Amino acid sequence: MKKFKGISSVGQLKHLLRNYDALVESQHALLNQSISKMAKIPAPDELQATFSRFQVLKDSELDEMRAFIAE
Repeated sequence: MKKFKGISSVGQLKHLLRNYDALVESQHALLNQSISKMAKIPAPDELQATFSRFQVLKDSELDEMRAFIAE
Protein backbone atom coordinates (compact mmCIF):
# COMPACT_ATOMS: atom_id res chain seq x y z
CA MET A 1 0.00 0.00 0.00
CA LYS A 2 2.92 2.33 -0.61
CA LYS A 3 0.91 4.03 -3.35
CA PHE A 4 -1.54 5.44 -0.83
CA LYS A 5 1.02 6.37 1.83
CA GLY A 6 0.54 10.12 1.20
CA ILE A 7 -3.23 10.03 1.70
CA SER A 8 -4.02 11.06 5.25
CA SER A 9 -7.75 11.76 5.16
CA VAL A 10 -11.02 10.58 3.69
CA GLY A 11 -11.37 13.95 1.94
CA GLN A 12 -8.10 13.43 0.11
CA LEU A 13 -9.22 9.95 -0.91
CA LYS A 14 -12.56 11.28 -2.22
CA HIS A 15 -10.71 13.99 -4.18
CA LEU A 16 -8.37 11.36 -5.64
CA LEU A 17 -11.27 9.14 -6.66
CA ARG A 18 -13.14 12.07 -8.28
CA ASN A 19 -10.04 12.91 -10.29
CA TYR A 20 -9.61 9.28 -11.26
CA ASP A 21 -13.25 9.04 -12.34
CA ALA A 22 -12.93 12.21 -14.44
CA LEU A 23 -9.75 10.87 -16.04
CA VAL A 24 -11.39 7.55 -16.95
CA GLU A 25 -14.44 9.31 -18.42
CA SER A 26 -12.22 11.63 -20.48
CA GLN A 27 -10.17 8.74 -21.82
CA HIS A 28 -13.35 6.87 -22.73
CA ALA A 29 -14.74 9.89 -24.58
CA LEU A 30 -11.45 10.41 -26.41
CA LEU A 31 -11.31 6.77 -27.43
CA ASN A 32 -14.89 6.84 -28.74
CA GLN A 33 -14.17 10.03 -30.67
CA SER A 34 -11.02 8.53 -32.20
CA ILE A 35 -12.84 5.36 -33.22
CA SER A 36 -15.63 7.40 -34.85
CA LYS A 37 -13.16 9.53 -36.80
CA MET A 38 -11.05 6.58 -37.90
CA ALA A 39 -14.12 4.75 -39.20
CA LYS A 40 -14.85 7.67 -41.54
CA ILE A 41 -11.37 7.68 -43.09
CA PRO A 42 -11.27 5.47 -46.20
CA ALA A 43 -8.50 2.91 -46.45
CA PRO A 44 -5.57 3.89 -48.71
CA ASP A 45 -5.68 2.49 -52.23
CA GLU A 46 -2.45 0.54 -51.77
CA LEU A 47 -4.03 -1.39 -48.88
CA GLN A 48 -7.08 -2.24 -50.94
CA ALA A 49 -4.87 -3.38 -53.82
CA THR A 50 -2.79 -5.55 -51.48
CA PHE A 51 -5.87 -7.22 -49.99
CA SER A 52 -7.34 -7.90 -53.42
CA ARG A 53 -4.21 -9.86 -54.39
CA PHE A 54 -4.89 -12.46 -51.71
CA GLN A 55 -7.32 -15.21 -52.56
CA VAL A 56 -9.28 -16.74 -49.73
CA LEU A 57 -9.87 -20.46 -50.05
CA LYS A 58 -13.16 -22.09 -49.22
CA ASP A 59 -13.11 -25.06 -46.85
CA SER A 60 -14.11 -27.39 -49.67
CA GLU A 61 -11.19 -26.19 -51.82
CA LEU A 62 -8.79 -26.76 -48.95
CA ASP A 63 -10.17 -30.26 -48.42
CA GLU A 64 -9.72 -31.02 -52.14
CA MET A 65 -6.07 -29.90 -51.96
CA ARG A 66 -5.44 -32.06 -48.88
CA ALA A 67 -7.00 -35.07 -50.64
CA PHE A 68 -4.84 -34.44 -53.74
CA ILE A 69 -1.69 -34.24 -51.63
CA ALA A 70 -2.61 -37.39 -49.75
CA GLU A 71 -2.91 -39.38 -53.01
